[in-house]
Amino acid sequence: MGYATAAGYAEAVTEGSISLEAAIGAHMSTNLYPPPPAYMTAVAVAAVEGYDPEDDHMVSLPEGVTYKEQNMAPAMCSVVPAPAEA
Repeated sequence: MGYATAAGYAEAVTEGSISLEAAIGAHMSTNLYPPPPAYMTAVAVAAVEGYDPEDDHMVSLPEGVTYKEQNMAPAMCSVVPAPAEA
């Protein structure tokens, strides 16, 4: 379900039916468990908009959110979920 839904959202964004922010927010709230807080949608949007596989840029995190004790995180960490550990 997750991939197909994400692909549908991507197509809708490309067609202009919905905004990138709306698509990411909907994807995160329905396909991730537990769903991240809604304020993390802006982080994901910034990561996607600036994503470059050759040069992983840093994304600012909301106040009170840290990544390895920093207020910035690599875009790749915001876009590609960490693998689940068994």
